[in-house]
Amino acid sequence: MSDAQTLTAPAAAPQGLRRTPYRRLLKIASHHKIGAAAFGGVIIVCLLALTAPIIAPYDPFEQDYNSLLQAPSWAHPFGTDRVGRDILTRVLYGTQVSVLVGLVAVGISIAIGVPLGLLSGFMGGVVDNVIMRFMDALIAFPRLILALAIVAVLSPGVTNVMIAVGIGSMPVYARLMRSQALAIRENQYIEAAHSLGVPSMRVMYRHILPNAVSPIIVQA
Repeated sequence: MSDAQTLTAPAAAPQGLRRTPYRRLLKIASHHKIGAAAFGGVIIVCLLALTAPIIAPYDPFEQDYNSLLQAPSWAHPFGTDRVGRDILTRVLYGTQVSVLVGLVAVGISIAIGVPLGLLSGFMGGVVDNVIMRFMDALIAFPRLILALAIVAVLSPGVTNVMIAVGIGSMPVYARLMRSQALAIRENQYIEAAHSLGVPSMRVMYRHILPNAVSPIIVQA
């Protein structure tokens, strides 16, 4: 009778050696310290904006005529303005508007500019010329003046400011996406996809866009 062979399960890796998402995040942060610091700063600003109603010491519109133009103190860490309003409180509440405008404006720029740039770089020819000449026309105007003109047409308001800033920044993302699409479409796997009869729309959004998203994230 032959000896029985027993199969033993491999030993589990020690707890300290397991690659948890937290450890992977720490490893990435250790290799990209400047990026990690910048990302941490953005997170802090967003947290301050979200918690402004909780952590703000005063009402942002409360006026105290007994505390006009006060220097920084324990009661008013950033001092007060000429009508006695607490500057720290107003900075915290102002952060809410700034973060909202920035996020929505960038979202508008990406939502419009990236598809146009992708289409322009992938299709080429007349489509490329039409889209890029339109972007050149937008770039010809100073961004601030273009935003002010759009707000003047749409009427003042935070929503219209976000739309104006988003449209003004759109050519940046369109041109960046176009340059990425022009480079990526020459790769062999794109040619292979065409030879297999993959539709152009699928090639753009399945093969080109995922490989071009890194510069878009950096720009955003």
